[in-house]
Amino acid sequence: MGEGQDHETRIKAALDTYEKAQKGSKKLSLRKAAQMFDVPASTLHHRAAGRETRQESHVHQQKLSAGEEKIIAERCLQMSSAGFSLLAAMLKQIAGSVLRSHTITLVNIGLPDFFDGIRSYIPNGLDYTRFLADDKAILKPWFKTFEAAQQEYDVQPENI
Repeated sequence: MGEGQDHETRIKAALDTYEKAQKGSKKLSLRKAAQMFDVPASTLHHRAAGRETRQESHVHQQKLSAGEEKIIAERCLQMSSAGFSLLAAMLKQIAGSVLRSHTITLVNIGLPDFFDGIRSYIPNGLDYTRFLADDKAILKPWFKTFEAAQQEYDVQPENI
């Protein structure tokens, strides 16, 4: 547990102890609870009055949710276990792709002229790469079928 988390744990424990004492017959002041758990008395007073933690108070300013940060961390761990050294630019690119997955792009999917003006909505990010068939699960069977057709019809690579 990090130092900040330990501090937060002690603040919560002090608040819990104070609240239990207030419900019971024991009388315990916030200042005494703060001393017992080695936390600033002013912080404990503010928390008892309903003030949020620093982390909670800044959530609305975050571009990424906790779940999205977890996705980025998992992707970084995957890259690291695959032997890639993670550069700041790569991390920025991963985070950017997660952010772009929130938006939707209008794409012209190349329909014939008599369908002029018809467009399809395709999400950015992972769904967009799937749309472009950039998925090994899709590509492997396609290439096997393609190779089988090449052999069956004796198509030479230079004729493709």
